[in-house]
Amino acid sequence: MVDENENPRTVSLDWCDFHVLVHDLPIGKMHKDMAVFLGNQLGKFKDVDLDGPDRYWGSSLRIRVSLDITKPLRRVLKLRTSMGDELLLSLSYKRLPNYCYLCGRLGHLSKSCAMQFVDGFVDPGINVPFGPWLRAPPNLPSRSRVIPPGQHSTSNPVKRPTFISSSSSEPHISYRAPQRGVNIFGYSPPHNT
Repeated sequence: MVDENENPRTVSLDWCDFHVLVHDLPIGKMHKDMAVFLGNQLGKFKDVDLDGPDRYWGSSLRIRVSLDITKPLRRVLKLRTSMGDELLLSLSYKRLPNYCYLCGRLGHLSKSCAMQFVDGFVDPGINVPFGPWLRAPPNLPSRSRVIPPGQHSTSNPVKRPTFISSSSSEPHISYRAPQRGVNIFGYSPPHNT
C-alpha cells in the first residue's frame, strides 16, 4: 500500500500478491495456523480461504501471499511432520503472468533470460526447471458445483458452463456466447433517411 504522502517514484515494486495453491497437504493440516506458517515460508502471509471457522476440506489449500518477485518462484515446499517424515508440497499460482521457464522469475521470458549468456550455460532443452504446471487453472464462474436433476439453483441466474458427456472420463465444457450480430447493449445507431 502506498502512503498518500509518498513519492510514487520511490515506491518499491518488488512485492506482489498472489493466490498460491498448496497441493498434497494432509487433510488434518489444512487449517489457518498451517496456512500462516506456509504463507510466511513463501513470502508474507495475507489471507487464506477456509470453508469453516478454521478448516478447509478441498484438495488444495489456497493462500494469499505477498511474494518478492525479484526471486524465483518456489515449485515446492518441504514440510517435516511430527513423526520426522518429510513432505514435499507442490505449488501452483493463480493468475500467474508470463515468467521465465529457465530462472523462474517474473518480468521476462526464457528467450531473453540472462542465464543463457553466462559462461558454462547448458541449454536444458525441453527439461526446463520451471514450466506451465506452476500456473493454476482458472476457476469456473462462481465455483462449480453439481445441481441434481430436477433441482434448480437459488442463486442469481448467470451463464453456467454446459457439460457435454463424451466417451472419455472427463466432461467437455462449453460456454454459450451471444450469437454474432446480436445487440446485447440495446444501442442502435441513428438511421440516415
